[in-house]
Amino acid sequence: MGSIERRSGKYRARYRDSLGRAHSKTFIRKADADRFILEMETEKQRGNWIDPRKADQPVAEWAEEARDP
Repeated sequence: MGSIERRSGKYRARYRDSLGRAHSKTFIRKADADRFILEMETEKQRGNWIDPRKADQPVAEWAEEARDP
């Protein structure tokens, strides 16, 4: 399960991916950090987890990859 810590008036949500690598994201509200941790844990359990850093692929690049056989 992930964890949340308060730093400089903000909340840092920390969790580990399915390979054990640490990730974090900062939120202004604790409720948003809680929700984020729950979503990440649910996606890992379902086998649908995607690294958020790799999800930032431009649509044009994605479309080009989808067109190539």
